[in-house]
This record gives sequence, C-alpha cells and structure tokens, in this order.
Amino acid sequence: MKNKDILKICFTVIFIYLLYKLINIEDIITLYSKLKINTIITCIFFHFIIYFLRSLRFSVLARTKLRPLQILDIVLVHGLYNRVLPLRLGEGAFPLLMKQKFDISYTESGLLIILARIFDLLSTSTIFAFVCILTIFKNSILKIVLFVIIVIGLAFISMYKLIPLLLNNLSQIRHLQRFSNQLDLLKKYFQENISIKKTLIVFFISGINWFIMFIIFKELINDFNLLIKLMHVVLAGSFSNISSILPLSSIGNFGTMETGWVAILLMVGHEKDQAIISGFSVNVFTFSSTVLLGVIGYSYMKIKRMRMKKNEFR
Repeated sequence: MKNKDILKICFTVIFIYLLYKLINIEDIITLYSKLKINTIITCIFFHFIIYFLRSLRFSVLARTKLRPLQILDIVLVHGLYNRVLPLRLGEGAFPLLMKQKFDISYTESGLLIILARIFDLLSTSTIFAFVCILTIFKNSILKIVLFVIIVIGLAFISMYKLIPLLLNNLSQIRHLQRFSNQLDLLKKYFQENISIKKTLIVFFISGINWFIMFIIFKELINDFNLLIKLMHVVLAGSFSNISSILPLSSIGNFGTMETGWVAILLMVGHEKDQAIISGFSVNVFTFSSTVLLGVIGYSYMKIKRMRMKKNEFR
C-alpha cells in the first residue's frame, strides 16, 4: 500500500473518530424519529432534481452534444462514488463512464469535471458572500442591491475573464509545472467552447442547485425541531460546501462538511451541541440519499446494458 493511500485512510479514520467522540448516537436516532415520511420523499425528490440539473450543466459544458437524460445515470453513479470514496477520488468514475457509454475522451470528461468544480466553487462562494452582506446590512435595501450587482458582476468576470488567466499563472508555479499540459488544455477548452452565454447559464444552474440543497437542509432541520434560521442554514451550508468541493473530503464528506457547518453556526451564536448534531444529521441524510440515487442509477445502467447485449444476440 502506498504512503498516499495510508494517509487517505488515516485522514478518514481521524475525522470519523472525532465525530464519534463528539456525537451521541441516541440523539441522532431521536432526531430521525421526528422525520415525516412526506419530508423524506420530498427531500429525496429535490436531491434527484439536483442531479438532473448537474446533468443539464454537463450537457451545456460538453463539446459533444448530449441530452441531460442521456447522462443522468452516469451523474448519479458518479455522485455515489464521490461520496463513498475520500479525497474526491470518485471524480475518476465520470471519465470512465463517459468513455464507456459515449466514447468521449478521458481528457474532455476530466476537463468537464474541473470546470464544473470551478463553477461550484464560485457560485457557492458568491451565495456565501451575498448572505453575509445581507445579514450585516439587513436594514439597508440600497446596500444590498449594490452588493448583489457587484458580486454577480465579479463572479461573472472571474469565471469568464479570470479563469484563463488563473490557469496560465498556475502553470507557472514550480510545483504545478508537471500539470502544465493539462492546465493548457483546460484553458484552451474554456476559451474555445465556453461562451458568455454558456457561462451565464452554467452559473445560474449552479446557483439553483445550491438553492435546492439549502431547501433540503432547512426542511430536515424543521422536522428535527432545531431552531436554525434559513439565513444561518444558507451560510453554514454554503461554507461547508466550499470545504467539501476541495480535494480534502473524507468518506461521505463526514468531518469536512461538519467542520464548515459548525464553524459558521458557532460564529452566529448557536450552541456547540446543536451545531454539531445538526450538521452531522443533515450530512447523514444527504449521504444516504446520494447512495440510494446512485444505486438506482447503477441499476438502470446495468439493466440497459443487459438489454443491449440481448438485442445484439438476436
């Protein structure tokens, strides 16, 4: 076993151990006993919509013409691998599945993943900054409007104008020079295939994705009878999403997600126990929902392949 693999396992074990020491399992069971069936079904359905929108986003970004429903099963399975494997190792499933199903090169699929993560990071950071200012200047409509215009403008400029510049500067860093070819490919792909219109569409889809995720969080917290305002949910959720997007996550994002969530809730005045248990409970649900949807996607993929093989023998 390589040293990197040992480090990944240790990273995950430490996070899970710390959570185990901080969380009372009986409290989690008590919270989940309060969940209504309607809430569970609604949240899983919303989670499915998120994956459909991710499929739509890939279809917009892809050079190859793809319909969202064509790649939905791949996106579901990719989401499963991403949550089950630590340190974003599940990202590798997407290029493999795209190659198998559509014969799209590993390079193009890998570039799509990187672009999607860039848009995720920028959109969730924009939401976090927006809600921060909204919280600070809640009695000043003018300041809020000005901030919205500035933030959206900066986000757009950073995505369309600064990404190629950023990639160019990254390739100059000594420790990243071995990835210079990949960075040049990403820069070229972005400049040749991502127009202003596509940038706006993908940014909008990414923002809607996060908005739906925050609705899921708030619905769960309401059923758990935890007194956490929507603004605080969005702040905690967006900040924890920023940490989970980065290649630092453990298995199921347990630990990394809760760290960002708890840090924000503590800053806005919530008690430590409530912050920890709410973050962990929400993460357990989204992890379980991701696994369920991933299994459905994998089953659909297998059934479709079996039918294709039967048709070949006829």
